[in-house]
Amino acid sequence: MGTEEKRILFVVGDIGSANALIPVIKRLRQEGHNILVLADQNGKGKETLVKAEVSFVLAQMDSLSTQRPPALVVCGTSATANGAQINLTQKAKEAGVPTIWLQDFWGTESVPSLKGLRPDVLLTLDAGGARYKGTKVIPTGNPAFDRLVSWDVAKIRQRVREAMGVTEDAKLVTYFGPGYEADLPARVFESLALLVPDLVRAQAIFVPMLHPKDETLTPGLKAMFSAWYTNPAKAPFPTYRDARVDPTALVCASDVVTSPSSTELLSACLLGVPAVALMGPQSRQYLLSRGLKALPCCQNGAVGLISFVSSNASICSLLDGPVRQGFIARQREHYKNDGGATDRVVAEIKRLLGE
Repeated sequence: MGTEEKRILFVVGDIGSANALIPVIKRLRQEGHNILVLADQNGKGKETLVKAEVSFVLAQMDSLSTQRPPALVVCGTSATANGAQINLTQKAKEAGVPTIWLQDFWGTESVPSLKGLRPDVLLTLDAGGARYKGTKVIPTGNPAFDRLVSWDVAKIRQRVREAMGVTEDAKLVTYFGPGYEADLPARVFESLALLVPDLVRAQAIFVPMLHPKDETLTPGLKAMFSAWYTNPAKAPFPTYRDARVDPTALVCASDVVTSPSSTELLSACLLGVPAVALMGPQSRQYLLSRGLKALPCCQNGAVGLISFVSSNASICSLLDGPVRQGFIARQREHYKNDGGATDRVVAEIKRLLGE
């Protein structure tokens, strides 16, 4: 059976799942494989597919049963918009079709809504990505990060700062929203409470960035967030408002990246920008619900931790000096980007197809 006959079904939900799968989909389509991309109707991943000019159809409850079964189902893991991932994984198992999940960030494969559901193969960010009984776990990396290998961080930093009207010597501290569903406002504002004392001391420029899906998950959150950082009594430090730039390019322009839990923490590690996780009680509980005691990037020391209980970094220490250099050194030690994640994911897909 040739590549055209072996149809592969790709399933996209959240933005992260789309970003992880797009390089793989494009590669396999270029090679002549028969690809059908299904997008969860409730996810923002479909908008990412449109921007990347990847053709798709919206997933339906009977997407698998109304047509010839595919040779393989490949899902990008999604923390929130995972209805299609759940439905099509279940249908594939009933039909005896092999399933692959591609992890875009730690814990997205084990959110409570996915409890008890397992793919045949889980492709992870790294060797410590997950432990699944009865599932083959293969560390491949995230294909979305392959593009960063060719990035000139210094040039992008200069370009973005010029576009923002920010001088090179200004200190930028960027906050990325977590993109959780449960108790989202509580998670956002407890993390900001952790950040405020350090920002006051550092007097760095605060750059607030909510996750693109946060307003969808919690209508009105954007207005609540804006009311917080525009109130001098609550945010007594300079703030850059309405930064309209690619989030990962903004990482390059930043001196420190902060978040309760965001893919951009890992982007920062790969780009050599110090980062810190803001871990309040709600955020910690959410990690525990995913089977994580802490983010792996915090456990290995590549990303700092600020919490109400204990901290191993501060914004001031990460802006300059030996602490900053220590974190950058650990980033280089633990997160080497060889640009080969797409190759490894494609190779595993082909192995399951018998090619």
